[in-house]
Amino acid sequence: MNHGIRSSRVSDWVAGGLDYAATYGVDYHPQVCLIELGMNDLAAGSWTTFRTNMLAIIAALRADGIVPVVLGIMPVHGGSAANKATRDTWNKNLLQMCVDCDELFIDIGKAVANPADTDSLRTANPDYYSSGVHLNSAGYKAIAKMISGHVIGV
Repeated sequence: MNHGIRSSRVSDWVAGGLDYAATYGVDYHPQVCLIELGMNDLAAGSWTTFRTNMLAIIAALRADGIVPVVLGIMPVHGGSAANKATRDTWNKNLLQMCVDCDELFIDIGKAVANPADTDSLRTANPDYYSSGVHLNSAGYKAIAKMISGHVIGV
């Protein structure tokens, strides 16, 4: 199930006592919840606030017996080098945050990145996107394959 909310930021998910998380995740009683947030936070947010909010979401899921799996921020078409560098830094920080709190992190961006990019500031593979930001069915299959290799048996 994909319960993305258009243009939402991580702060939206913790506003009002994690109302979004309760409405869009916890109420379904899943065993595992994939958390893919951050793209909309890059331009206007701070890492410190983002991290605090992500940890609140993780704690709420854990409190309800749900295993959180944090997904990396995916590449998009275009965008400035500064935005790509921020995304790369935040992904590294997400990985470290997950290591520190013993949570699973999957950098799904690697599954849908342009194979011609050799640096860490990858761009989106156009074969996997229906727009500059949103995945097509091939893109979803690519990240599903990557995710399933990590979460089966969790």
